[in-house]
Amino acid sequence: MVNETKVKSIEQGLEMHLDDTPGLNSIEEVYDAYASLLFGYILKIIDHKDEAEAILVSVFVNFSQNRNLNFESRGTVFISLLNMARNEAIDALIKKYCDRSTANSPTDNTTTHPLLQELPLFEKTIFALIHFKDFSINEVADFLKVPVKIIQNKMAHFASHY
Repeated sequence: MVNETKVKSIEQGLEMHLDDTPGLNSIEEVYDAYASLLFGYILKIIDHKDEAEAILVSVFVNFSQNRNLNFESRGTVFISLLNMARNEAIDALIKKYCDRSTANSPTDNTTTHPLLQELPLFEKTIFALIHFKDFSINEVADFLKVPVKIIQNKMAHFASHY
């Protein structure tokens, strides 16, 4: 179980920091405010500058097409962008790994990709970081900002069901 008090504290800290940010009334202002943070986050998952840049562009294109540019809460903007960046980076990492494993294997390796696609996003993220990026359980917990016990429980669940 996630510590709700800690989550609220993090959100409040973000809100206070974001309240100091100048108005975010255009996609350019949103990009200027958050692009470098998001790029660093994506790069930590992908480890390839060109791919990370492509994902960053995709995140902002999707965001600008799907959001009204007059935001009530800047914290919501950042969290939305961060979630989109993480999801796209993890999906790119999984696709890259599955494409590589299929290309290197003479047999059809169809079990890996569909199995991963069936996992909920949180579990898919844990699996990808541990198996494709060689993160330790502690590194995954730190990266996702959750207790180590949650990651351990999810890994035990993987072992028993997959």
